[in-house]
This record gives sequence, C-alpha cells and structure tokens, in this order.
Amino acid sequence: MAAPRIIDYGRIEPGWRAGLLSVQQLADEYQEATGQAVTLTAINKHFKKLGIPRDLSAKIEAKAAAMVSAAMVSGKVSIDGTETLPAEAAIINSAATTSANVQLSHRADIRLLRMRTQQYQQELDECQDDLAKRVSILKSLSETQCRLIAAEREAFGMDKDKPTDSALSGESVATLKRLKAALEAG
Repeated sequence: MAAPRIIDYGRIEPGWRAGLLSVQQLADEYQEATGQAVTLTAINKHFKKLGIPRDLSAKIEAKAAAMVSAAMVSGKVSIDGTETLPAEAAIINSAATTSANVQLSHRADIRLLRMRTQQYQQELDECQDDLAKRVSILKSLSETQCRLIAAEREAFGMDKDKPTDSALSGESVATLKRLKAALEAG
C-alpha cells in the first residue's frame, strides 16, 4: 500500500489567505511547483478545518490604493509597515504590490495609447498616405488593450463588487472613450 501523500499547505496558505487566486489556481500552482497534485476539496477542507480566513482583499485593495497614490507622487511603489500580524502583513504587502503594479501598468499603457492617438491625429492633419492603415491598427490595439485591462483587473479581483461596465476608473473610462471617438473620427 502506498504511503499517504503529505501536502505542504504552508506553501498554499499565502495564496489562500490573499484570496486573489481561485482554489483551482492555487492547486495548479502547487502542482507546478512541487509536481504533486492536490485537490480543490483537500485545500478547502484543510483551511476551513483550521479556520484560516480566505479573504484579505479589503486590506489588499486599501494597501494597493495607497501604493498607487504614493507611486503617482513619488514614481515608485514602496512598502510601509502596518499594524497587522507579520505573516498577514507580508501577504497583504505582496498582493498589494502586485495589484498596485498592475494598476500602474494600466495607466502607463493608457498614456501610451493617448500619445499615439495624438501623434496620428497630427499626421492626419498633415495628410500622410498610409495613415488610414495605421489608424485602423491603433484602433484595434486600443480595443484589445481595453479588453486586456478589464480581464487582468478581473483576474486580480480588483473589481469584485463593481459591475463589469465600470472595470476601469472613471478617468480611465473617459480617456478610453476619447481615444475610441478620435479613432472612429479618423
């Protein structure tokens, strides 16, 4: 008879507590890292039996929002100490840093698309020959970028309580609408 499998739940716990990944994603990551399969049921039973909470997302979102605000002023993400348990603080800081970096990359991507749109608008004013083709490409890229941003925000659980139509901030939505209108006009 085979020896019982021993699952290293300590390896899974940070992801469980952060609550950003699904249980299936946690199981997949564990199998990829260790080569050993673990079932969703086993993960759920283990952590529920021990009473380990699954959702630190409110703290993560608050920390990520603070990090994004700080990064907009200082230009980089930094981690400050919070009054929480050391293990919980590490999980929150890690997940918040990931979330803040995702949000900052979205802003940079939108800024780049805005610059390209302005560049193409200027070229349109100067009547470049191949501009229509380039505008079409930019339009496709913009639409794809919007979909990717929404999907990434959903994957990272950034918009759990918001309807899917407001997957981006009001400012970002307004910017993307301006981009779309400019591209359609061109």
